[in-house]
This record gives sequence, structure tokens and C-alpha cells, in this order.
Amino acid sequence: MSVTRREFVASALALPFVGNARAGEAKLPVVVDTHLHCFAGKDDPKFPYHKDGPYQPADPATPEHLLKCMADGGVDYAIVVHPEPYQYGAARDILTAA
Repeated sequence: MSVTRREFVASALALPFVGNARAGEAKLPVVVDTHLHCFAGKDDPKFPYHKDGPYQPADPATPEHLLKCMADGGVDYAIVVHPEPYQYGAARDILTAA
């Protein structure tokens, strides 16, 4: 069987669109949480809330906890956004430590 260069290139370009689902198997959509916060908790001296933060959750929402919640809820990816209790500064450090 002979394959022309044009046929080879056309086939190669189509590969990303084929997917890896088996015949008859439904492909599930990717789930993305577009607004996720991480909190160290009110009693964590390493990442204190800003005195003017509009709300200050008592319990931590650690990256590990949030990853478990995502797995339990079928969430594939998340976008972490800056939580207001920190105002500016400490939230960046929480993400760096994660």
C-alpha cells in the first residue's frame, strides 16, 4: 500500500481531533472550576488575614483539601483566584507554599 505525502500530512493533522475514546464510549466533557480560593485559616500566623479583609473564614481551605473536593466533585482543573481576606500579598505566598 502506497501513501502519498499529501495523504500522510492530512492524516497526521487529523490525529489530534480523533481522541482516545473507544468505539461506543461517550467522551466526558472537561470540568473547570473558574473561581477557587485557598485560605490558610484565621488562626494561621504564617498567613494572617488583612485587618480590612471583608470576610475571614475560620477554617482553612488548603490546596490538598480543595484537590480532594475537586476529585469528589468530578472537577478536572481549577483557576485559583486571589481571596479578599488577604487583600494583597499573603495569598501569593500561600500558592507558592502549596
